[in-house]
Amino acid sequence: MKRKRFQKYALCAAAVFLGGMAARSVMTAAQKTAAVKIYPGDLTLDSAVDIKDGVMLARVCAEDTSLEITDKSKLNADVDRNGTVSFHDLTHLLRQLAGFLPMPQPIKYPEETTAETTAATTTLTETTVTTTETTVTDETSTTPGQSGSSDLTVDSRAYPLDVSMSVLTGAKEPNEMLTVQYQSCNMTFAVYSDDPANTLIAISANDLLIGYYAFGSTYTAPEGYQIVEYIDKQTEGEGTLYAVLVIKNGYSIRFNYVADKNNFSVLSKLNYYGVNGIRAINGLPPYQWDEELAKVALAHSREMADHDFFEHNSLDGSKFSARLTNAGIDWSGCAENIDCGYTDPFAALNGWYNSESGHRKNLLNPGFEYIGVGFAYNADSHYGYYGTQDFYKGW
Repeated sequence: MKRKRFQKYALCAAAVFLGGMAARSVMTAAQKTAAVKIYPGDLTLDSAVDIKDGVMLARVCAEDTSLEITDKSKLNADVDRNGTVSFHDLTHLLRQLAGFLPMPQPIKYPEETTAETTAATTTLTETTVTTTETTVTDETSTTPGQSGSSDLTVDSRAYPLDVSMSVLTGAKEPNEMLTVQYQSCNMTFAVYSDDPANTLIAISANDLLIGYYAFGSTYTAPEGYQIVEYIDKQTEGEGTLYAVLVIKNGYSIRFNYVADKNNFSVLSKLNYYGVNGIRAINGLPPYQWDEELAKVALAHSREMADHDFFEHNSLDGSKFSARLTNAGIDWSGCAENIDCGYTDPFAALNGWYNSESGHRKNLLNPGFEYIGVGFAYNADSHYGYYGTQDFYKGW
């Protein structure tokens, strides 16, 4: 079959929060006496600073009421020595364990020390975060919306960074946890979609929170993070920011960094959650994920990648609707979006959403009920990466 050549990437269409989490810190009012030796980070008091201390500090920051902790451990929890215990101490400790900050000197508690500290009083204070209006000029940026804070804020909602994923998931259980092996580490995505218009996808690398994909119209992000803005260009003026991807420098969720390029099922599911976020901000109900439909979509993406062509009809000339029928799907209406050359699920979604042909109409179709998404790769094909979204409604 003769190849269809395009510029960089292409689209084709046929016939679709963790609410209210504010950053919190635990303030300790324990009085330090001259007889008490303080070794920042050693909460377990075992003369070492290791991951067990990180787990214990995460429980302190998450206000785990079942945790029994001594006054000495509370003093050692103030890792950055600023007089308070907060998620910033956990970040400091994790950076030490990762080798980004020097570890404390070898610990040796004096055996003769028996003095007690006064009882610690724990007070909860809510961090006040101010967001700034973002000037939207392009889809990708490294400076707008950045600040000196260690949290990401989206529409005044604050989300922690550089802490254990358990800090977030312990406070509110996600709708779904998805893990995929990248070339350098495992990445886990915690999806919060109870309120699709405020869809939040937290991203961790080896359990350390390194970024978010979040729906919103304003944001501020810390220095040291890459920012990708997703803009609805079909609104008036320069467009409207509807979502942002913020991820720590040195990390990426792109297809080309996935270890097994024969399996993009996790990233296909992320695309689905992004679709429902877009539908919600347009006043539409969410699509339902259909696993059999996803298999149909994946099969077409693989066929395009393996045979290096780009169109809705299959290699044998049959229409996309026939693929649904052959899979046993009883549809009364169906549609399809395809793309090639996009290197991550959110970029592909943004391309479909901003398309002036049928892609956007399929995303926002009020009549369709089900969606399946599949991405595939072939190094010998012209574009490398190919994606398919299939939609249908029943009788």
